[in-house]
Amino acid sequence: MKKLISILIIMMLSTSIVTGAFADEGSDEQEILITPLLESVESVIETVAESESVEQETGNVPEPTVLPSDTPVPTNTPEHDSTTETTTTPVTTTTPETPPANTPENTPSTPTTGTPVTTPPREETPATGATRLQIDDANVYEGMDKAYNDGYLPQVKNGVVTLVLPLVADGDIKANQIVVTPNLGDSYSSPIQYKNYQKTFVLEEHLVNKEKNEEAGVEERVEAYLVCFEFPLKSDRNNGTYPVSLSIQAQSASENTIQQTYTCYFTVTDGVSTDVVAEPEISVGMTMEEETPESQPRILISKYSIDAVPVSAGEDFTATVTLRNTSETMAVQNMVVTVSCDSANFVLLNDSNTIYIDKFGAGKTMDIEIRYKTDLETPPQRYNVNLSMSYDNSDAMSLASSGSIMVEVAQVPVVELAPFNIESDVNAGETMQISFQIMNLGRSPIYNARVELSAPGLYPVGTGFVGNMEQGTSATTKLDVFIGMKDDEERYGTTNGTVTLVYEDAGGQEYVQKVDIETNIKALVISTPIAETQEETEMVGQWWIAVAAGAVVIAALAMGLLKKKKHKSRHIKL
Repeated sequence: MKKLISILIIMMLSTSIVTGAFADEGSDEQEILITPLLESVESVIETVAESESVEQETGNVPEPTVLPSDTPVPTNTPEHDSTTETTTTPVTTTTPETPPANTPENTPSTPTTGTPVTTPPREETPATGATRLQIDDANVYEGMDKAYNDGYLPQVKNGVVTLVLPLVADGDIKANQIVVTPNLGDSYSSPIQYKNYQKTFVLEEHLVNKEKNEEAGVEERVEAYLVCFEFPLKSDRNNGTYPVSLSIQAQSASENTIQQTYTCYFTVTDGVSTDVVAEPEISVGMTMEEETPESQPRILISKYSIDAVPVSAGEDFTATVTLRNTSETMAVQNMVVTVSCDSANFVLLNDSNTIYIDKFGAGKTMDIEIRYKTDLETPPQRYNVNLSMSYDNSDAMSLASSGSIMVEVAQVPVVELAPFNIESDVNAGETMQISFQIMNLGRSPIYNARVELSAPGLYPVGTGFVGNMEQGTSATTKLDVFIGMKDDEERYGTTNGTVTLVYEDAGGQEYVQKVDIETNIKALVISTPIAETQEETEMVGQWWIAVAAGAVVIAALAMGLLKKKKHKSRHIKL
């Protein structure tokens, strides 16, 4: 009612102001502006009268009447000459103040100092398709001794708890930053000194797996939100295992709120032992019960077997691992086994690297199968396949254990003996030389490579020894073979035998390759002295014949000369 009266007073004042402003103008213009206002006033008066009658009859106070939005307000000013001065008085409408909504522009930024923002320690699952933060459980970041897959736990050293939580997002986050608020629980029971630990972390590139990659001479970097806290401990802390919940808040690129909570556990061992308690006063008729700590169940690898030992590079294998619950009285539940390997040459063939077990009975054993495939370039050595196990006891306390199995991989040698030549016919008593070429076509060295020959009637002089050969190389050796007679009744003729290539791998295992050979041994040919004498005699006889023929010729010539001399002497005497 009071509000309606105030509105009437404002409208009447407005009417008087407008009337005064246009006092010098024509009466027609005044009527044009004043008439709608008067009609609005009459309408409000009638509304007030009706509301009073209703209030008297029912005893209820009606809601305040708001002027309709189409109520005419004099906003048009009559036209005047350019020399005429016009005075305009604004009409002010007072409305109740409404606090601004918590929009991103109006919401104050989350402080990192001062009074911490309390976030309930709960896990809020984003809707399907929303951006989500996940732990990078495969890599080792600065400040970590192992990955989460391998059983990382916060470190407690020199009175400080160091907690590292690497997070990666599966979508875009606004400003690439998240706000993390630790929830330490009860201030009385928590060993951590209470103060505001809230921090803002941004997306950065971090060096991971530093120790492992230094040996290989490489660097590996990952973009992640590296959440890291150092919590100072109280001086009068008690030994035990304590939880720390990290409440994470952020906004996705589409302005959706992201809220997630991760809980980590750390163990204090350098504080006051909780086993020593004050002895209570014992009154008459009252017995003191001593509370004995109860050991927790442990899941261990009791044995394992691999279907191929060693595993040949390029082949797949199946490992059967037997898990055992060491507790004879306590079962575990919600167990998750995470499988990983420290070699990139191993490819997991299971559908997932995690195996879920709903319940594991006390003192029971259980077999799980892990299938891997190795590539052809896997170096020959022993590799570890790691199993990280997390589970809950009957009181829903989270526990963890880990183990590993060893897999030996061998590179199967690929060695060939190049084709060689042996004559089809050989003569007994001779020596022939055979050349052999050995080729290592595998991906690993071979050792003590040598060539041997064996056949009836063929007697090698030693062995064609080559020795060690690296992968992708070849070597040549020569073997001298004496040709004799066969040991059977048929001393000559066709003989069959083998050429054997022998070599070893890195493990000392010996490999043998054989090639069949065949040749014909001809009979031995012996030269006699008689034949040589006949040849010499024939040569001597031929010489005497030549000498005799020469003597006859000389005698004939001599006789001819004597006859000529006698004929000349006869002419002189005459």
